Amino acid sequence: MTFQASGPCVSANAAARQIAGIPAMPLEQLNFHTLQDWQTNGLHALAVQALAQGKPVSGAIHSTTIFGNEVWVNASFTPFTAGGETLLLLMFEDVSERQKAEAALRASEALFNLTLRSSPLGILIMNPLTDRAVDANDAFLQMNGLSREEVVGHSPFEYDLFPQPEELLAIRDALLRDGQVLNLETPVRTKTGQVRYQLSNWVAFEEAGEQRVMLLVLDITERKEAEKLLFSMNGILEQRVQERTTALKRTNQILKLFVEHAPAAIAMFDRQLQFLAVSRRFQEDYRLGERELLGHSYYEVFPEISREAKTIHQRCLAGAVEKRQEDPFPRQDGSLDWVRWEIHPWYENPGQVGGLVLFSEVITERKQAEQELRKLTEWMAEGQRIAHLGLFEYHIATRRFTLSEEEYRIYGLDPAKPFIDYDSVLADRIHPDDRALTSQAFQTAIASGSTYEIEHRIVWPDGSVHWVHGRALPEFGQDGRPVRYIGTTL
Repeated sequence: MTFQASGPCVSANAAARQIAGIPAMPLEQLNFHTLQDWQTNGLHALAVQALAQGKPVSGAIHSTTIFGNEVWVNASFTPFTAGGETLLLLMFEDVSERQKAEAALRASEALFNLTLRSSPLGILIMNPLTDRAVDANDAFLQMNGLSREEVVGHSPFEYDLFPQPEELLAIRDALLRDGQVLNLETPVRTKTGQVRYQLSNWVAFEEAGEQRVMLLVLDITERKEAEKLLFSMNGILEQRVQERTTALKRTNQILKLFVEHAPAAIAMFDRQLQFLAVSRRFQEDYRLGERELLGHSYYEVFPEISREAKTIHQRCLAGAVEKRQEDPFPRQDGSLDWVRWEIHPWYENPGQVGGLVLFSEVITERKQAEQELRKLTEWMAEGQRIAHLGLFEYHIATRRFTLSEEEYRIYGLDPAKPFIDYDSVLADRIHPDDRALTSQAFQTAIASGSTYEIEHRIVWPDGSVHWVHGRALPEFGQDGRPVRYIGTTL
């Protein structure tokens, strides 16, 4: 674009018009002294500076076009003389995509850091060239009984994490060869000297041009101990195979002991649904006290059992497995319990069902809490409707609103749309005479981090005009700038 020193534009190509957001404006209306947007985004100041200094002046400009599009440009003003007249040449470089890409990268880095810190998996990031840790999350530190100072900047060899150091060297060689080592089970030694087992994935990657290794760890000590216990129990059963009667008695004793002391509501029945074994938790959850259950029928203990439940029992005795996540259980005393349960058949011989095992959990308190929460939510919505008080949340970065049902009704908006952007609300619902004032009030509040409060008119789709009072308070990010507003509309 070329301007006279006094301000009028004498030429402008299509690319410059597009970047400047003035594609259709006549040349005679283009004057860098009178373009309002140029006064606020810094272009006017650069033009005046270039003319005053008589040399090229450049600057980075962040602006919003008349169509509401955000643009980032590098602008350069160069004064020159032609035919005895001083002119000013403006050249644009649109860097919007680069700015957006950098913003996306920053968001990606923030998400990665959040994942690193909040993951339940232990995560350690190392420099493979020095074997020293670069970062570690809290889960890794707690898992190994170490402090951040003991880990970051140090090698695992220093705090004796691996009882067999040669394993770490083998892992490093595999990483250099394949780029990853997956599903590796290794013993590690905690700070207290305890040896625990971990399942880990080692993945090589680059960070800012430097080689890194990410170690993701899951503690499987309990699983390994359970496997050892299971292996031991299998060995005992195999050893007793030739003494079938004795083995069956012993197994039944162990099973009853397990069921009785299991930290879950478990009951074992024969084919007539008589109790063979029952856990203490079962008696506690179903409020049975110290009542003797062994040898008694399930239907005798719970006469309130429904016909549907009895049909389910028959299907399970035929070999089916049945379960329910939430099942109402009306009790004989008139109360209502909610139960999550699963029924499996157990077998005396292959293909011969010996009875049933019931695994259950009484979830009445949880269901009551869910019902109370649902009721509270309904009350809040009804209270907003009665008071004609709407709630909204505005996210500054995305320029989008999240609205309550009453807020949708107040503005005459379609509640089927989960997100409403600021520009559509401003264009479609704010009264034309109030748009500039409303927009300026909101932008001023955001810029200063202050409370937003205004009364203005809105126009419903049927053309009717309504006055509303809006008030919102800012919520700030770590950098001290507002990230969102939460407010009400009356």
